[in-house]
Amino acid sequence: MINKTNIIYFLVSIVVGLLLINVLLNIIKPKSINKNDELSIVEIEQTFLNCIDDFGIDESWITKNKLKKGQYDSLTYQFKIKIPSGVAIPVVLKDLNEMFINSSTSLTSSEKKVHGITSFTMSSGGYTKLISEFKYQPELTRQFSKIGFLITGFDEASDSELQTLFDIAIPVGIMLPLDEESQQTAELIKSKSYQYMIELNNDANFVDFNLDEDLGLEKLNKNIRNIISSFNSPRVFFINEMESGFNASITNFISDEFQKRGRKILTLNNYIYLKGENLSDLKSLINFHLNKMNYNNSKIFRISVEDWLSVQEELIGYTKKGNLIVSPTEIF
Repeated sequence: MINKTNIIYFLVSIVVGLLLINVLLNIIKPKSINKNDELSIVEIEQTFLNCIDDFGIDESWITKNKLKKGQYDSLTYQFKIKIPSGVAIPVVLKDLNEMFINSSTSLTSSEKKVHGITSFTMSSGGYTKLISEFKYQPELTRQFSKIGFLITGFDEASDSELQTLFDIAIPVGIMLPLDEESQQTAELIKSKSYQYMIELNNDANFVDFNLDEDLGLEKLNKNIRNIISSFNSPRVFFINEMESGFNASITNFISDEFQKRGRKILTLNNYIYLKGENLSDLKSLINFHLNKMNYNNSKIFRISVEDWLSVQEELIGYTKKGNLIVSPTEIF
């Protein structure tokens, strides 16, 4: 005979199971959008102004003009925005549309060009929430800063990473170690229209590049000539004071000899190395440094190939404001 207590437990288990399934389905199932949902004027305006700021538009180039009462629902003013040289209005409008593409509220925009003015209207919930006019002012220019990058770890990168590196149309300096194999690598880099630079040290694996202080001045001079003739393209060479193995006197001697031959020796440690414990940390680090860049400032950073490819979104945001990423040789 079936135990009544067991039956009760069995039925209770079924009920609890069904309740759990219902809860899980409610969590997983996306919430339906209420047709009456709409964005407020404040929400739309804030997003709009954030987008304009992304392009480095100065606040003085943005004005508010009064509208006739009742002309556009409860809207009382419109924005008039002067667009400086280097900014394309269609690109601004594209970014605006992308910012609202996932909005739960239907947004419509209209664009009309009259006498060089682009009119832009945003609506939500059947009501006009924002009106703006964009007009090119080519005499206006955005304040900007410059940064350059020295790419490290080139010889450790994968083929796919190197291909992506070369596909990105941003000028960088690629660091190479002082060894015989770097001659072939340097030719590859030059064939891709990129610049390479050599890091000097006292333990080169090729005898003709050896800069050990025990060699004597005559042999050191000969090897310096070998290095310059083998890597004739760069006008700048680097020494990492923490890793080169050179003492102060030999560093000064090498610097003088390179300078006599029209080359400059720079200290690699003077340039910040961007490296995070993880990707999020790396992105926070580069954003910290980019946000510290002031008008007319310039700075060079070091970064690995892998990390360089990981921060392209942050660099796009930097250049969108009118800032420049230039070859390090423009900053040295």
